Amino acid sequence: QLDAMQRLGASVYSERDNHCPPVIIDASRARFEGGETSLDARTSSQFVSAMLMPAPIWKTGLKLKVIGDTARPFIDMTLRLMEAWGAKSNVEDDMIVVPGGQWYRAQRFIVEPDASSASYFAAAAALVGGTVRIEGLTSNSVQGDLGFLGVLQQMGARVVWHPDYVEVVGTGKLTGVDVAMNSMPDMVATLAAIAPFASSPTKIRNVAFIRHHESDRIRALATELRRLGTTVVENDDGLEIAPSTMHAAAVETYDDHRIAMSFAVTGLKLAGVKIKNPGCVEKTFPDFFDRLAALRTGA
Repeated sequence: QLDAMQRLGASVYSERDNHCPPVIIDASRARFEGGETSLDARTSSQFVSAMLMPAPIWKTGLKLKVIGDTARPFIDMTLRLMEAWGAKSNVEDDMIVVPGGQWYRAQRFIVEPDASSASYFAAAAALVGGTVRIEGLTSNSVQGDLGFLGVLQQMGARVVWHPDYVEVVGTGKLTGVDVAMNSMPDMVATLAAIAPFASSPTKIRNVAFIRHHESDRIRALATELRRLGTTVVENDDGLEIAPSTMHAAAVETYDDHRIAMSFAVTGLKLAGVKIKNPGCVEKTFPDFFDRLAALRTGA
């Protein structure tokens, strides 16, 4: 991202010249107006979103060539929300054009519930049976991670959409799937955690970039699934998970909130699973374990 900003004429650089924080921004050295640049998004879409959001207020706007299609739904979500606040843009293949001289309009705005965090409860219903209702998530959501509900449907769960909520109804029986998850990378751990209980193999593809998330998630998932007795093939870009007879163990979480929350769902079906360093969920979901426990009471 520093390189992309420098090509636009911004005076930004890393203090240690290693493209890592701390970052120095000198606004006095040049008049920044925007322009045309490129950005490699193969490791994360967040760099793209960070460039897009201020672009409407730059004098000449932004013409951004995006290299790689990693998690494209997150980029689309950014553009849709920018438009909802008054900032127009155009997408032409791998080029995003944001005209300059625009401004955002203040408004009242209702933030959708987080589909990523909701995935654990949807997976719980699919895995052990019963019904989970997720309030506030609808079929016209801007969130790409809502696609995970479609994966659960392929596996045998029933997904019922209502005007202001969605219900996931599980039978406790799952069928394996073969799915490219580059459009919903945060859902990889959730799927991997329930895949060993399916009646057929599951293959997760096209997510090599999640090796650079909070942990090397492909390696972490393969390691911990094996610790629980699962037969797993670790590929460069994903996992192949076979139906397995599992046993209880203490799961390492690698200080990664999604590893912790995903294997907690595994523990709903496999008695005796222990989650090490459960406090790592505080990054996104501080009361996750209380919420998960509430499923027992129907709360």
